[in-house]
This record gives sequence, C-alpha cells and structure tokens, in this order.
Amino acid sequence: MLKRVNEILIGKDIDRYTGGFGGASINTIQEHIAEGEIVVLTEEMKGYSAGADSFLTTPVIYIAEGSADVRTEVKPDGSEVSIRRLIISDPIDGRFVKVYSKEDYVAKTEEAVTFGPIQDTIVAGTEFVLRLVYKDIIEHPGQFTETYRYVAKSGDASVNIFDGLRKRITANKGKLSVKGGARVTPNALASANLVLTGKKIPECTTSVKDIDELTQVEFEAFLNYVDNDGNWVEVTTSPVKSYTKANRGQGSWEVIRDVEKHSLSYRGIENRIWFPVAYPEIRTQKGGEYNVILIEHEAEYRSSDNQYDKTTSLSTEVAFETALGNPATHQGSIVEDDLDDWMASLPAAKNSNALTW
Repeated sequence: MLKRVNEILIGKDIDRYTGGFGGASINTIQEHIAEGEIVVLTEEMKGYSAGADSFLTTPVIYIAEGSADVRTEVKPDGSEVSIRRLIISDPIDGRFVKVYSKEDYVAKTEEAVTFGPIQDTIVAGTEFVLRLVYKDIIEHPGQFTETYRYVAKSGDASVNIFDGLRKRITANKGKLSVKGGARVTPNALASANLVLTGKKIPECTTSVKDIDELTQVEFEAFLNYVDNDGNWVEVTTSPVKSYTKANRGQGSWEVIRDVEKHSLSYRGIENRIWFPVAYPEIRTQKGGEYNVILIEHEAEYRSSDNQYDKTTSLSTEVAFETALGNPATHQGSIVEDDLDDWMASLPAAKNSNALTW
C-alpha cells in the first residue's frame, strides 16, 4: 500500500528521438518528444547528459513524460511550431534521496491447488465432496463456499472421480461466480492430478478504466468422502494437497494502472468510483509488461507555524513498457543509464541492480 505522496511516469515501448535530448533545451524537448517518451531533466530544465552532468552541476533533477496533449506555439519570429505538454515529476533533490531501486517485470500468477491421485479404496455409491472456501470476497457477510459432489460408479478409479468433479465445476452457474461460472478452472479431463486454478476477476482485469482495483481469487480446497455414518472424511491423496499462492507479480499492467489512479489524486482528480467518473485518459496500456524504477525522496519546505525547514516524503516511480512495441533500443535502458550516472554522484551514492531490457 502506498504510504506517501506518489508520482508515476509511464513510458511506452518506442524508439527515442534520434537527435537525443542530452543538453537540449526545454523547447527542443517539447518539439521532439513523443507521447510516452521519458527524459531526465536538470534543474535548469535541460536534458540530462550522462558523463557531463552530475550532482555537482545539477543537485536537483526532474523526470518528464511526453503527454498526449499537443499544442501550437508562435515563436518570436512569427513562425508556428507544435509542442507537446510534459508531465513533470516533483523535484528530486539529491541530498534527500533515500531509496533508488529497480524491479524487472514478473508476471502475476493465480492461486492454484493440486490434489494427487486418490489412494483410498473407491467403493461404488460413495459420495465425494469437494468444498472450496473463498477468502477474497470481502463484501460477502460471512464465509462464501462452493460445493461439488460426485457419486462413484462401479469400476471408477481416481481419474473418474476427478473428471466427475471437473465436469461439475465447469457446469457451475452459481451466485458470486465469475461471469456466470465457477471461480476456479479445473485442469484437463483424464489428468491424473486434480488442479484447480483461480480465475481472473473481470471487474478489475478487463480494462484500464476498471473501477475496482486488482484483486485475485484466494481459496482453500477440501476433498472428502461421505462414510457409512454420514460423516465427511478427508480423502487420502499422494502426493498430498499442495497450494501455489496468488502473486501480483511485479509491473503487471493492472498494478501500474492502480498506482496511476492513486497518483491522480495529487493532480486534483479525487473521484475514481462515483458516477459520472471523469478523469484524464489512463496512460497505462492494457497487456503491458513494465520494468519499474522507484525513487523515494524527501522535499524540503517551510510551514507557517515554524521558522525552520521541514521535509515531507515523496515517491517518484517510472514504469517502462517492454512488450507491446518493437524499438531498436528500449528507451528505459537510456533513462536508466542517466539515473544511474546521477545517483552514483550523490553525496550518499545510490546504486541498484541493472534492469533486463
């Protein structure tokens, strides 16, 4: 969960401006920068030049992103030129940089449970019961469960029991389901193991404009049979039941979208759930895979109640999409080099692992 003022710049997987921005003026940058192109700026609002610039020449830097907003400007000589509005981060003061970290994209995974083949003797007429207890439906009062039953037939083996349960899961049209079906997906018929995998929740994984934030199906599964006294007895399987927990991964487009939505509040956009929802177009791209650079820093200020400087915590995040384009060079690697160069020159030098491009 975000615990500080956050800013996110979002880069597209595109080719950089061929002329380069090192040392370029802000006017040149605005004339040539593309939508979704990221550039590091000096405190004089010029393009940062690795090797030429450092903390000594620019103790403060900014990170800028080319927006979708293009306007026409009239030069002093009367000629017109198209310029692109920049989305510019808060100033990053080298004296107050606390964290400089990077994360490569890691795909998110859904929760899954695996049951090995049944080891108990299967007797015709025995009822097998699969109960799923869901842990992710916070709106539901109490525990939400789904139960699937299969009665063994003469000659049934473990795979037949599992197939009977798979067919019932696939046919489920119960309440609180995902798009009218079960909230889990079984593996293929005739598989020796029974594997159940949580489905993606469409209300938060369909569009960059989804109102719901990313959540994933979380559940526990219990496989039992009904004995002669009507009691549920746990089925013996080998290997025993095992889980793969849901993981949000790193840099998935749903996560970046949610971070971007939170950052809108600091630009005056506070309504993200009440209709009508009116806010700028989300810059995150659906299906994108993002490498992320995170800078945690502080800003110095003086409030009216004191005569000394205070600091407040800020977070500047830069996300670079790496899968939807086909550039000659990922622009993120160029920005990473500029930031690495500047961070290494700080009084308390910062460094981090190299990202994979």
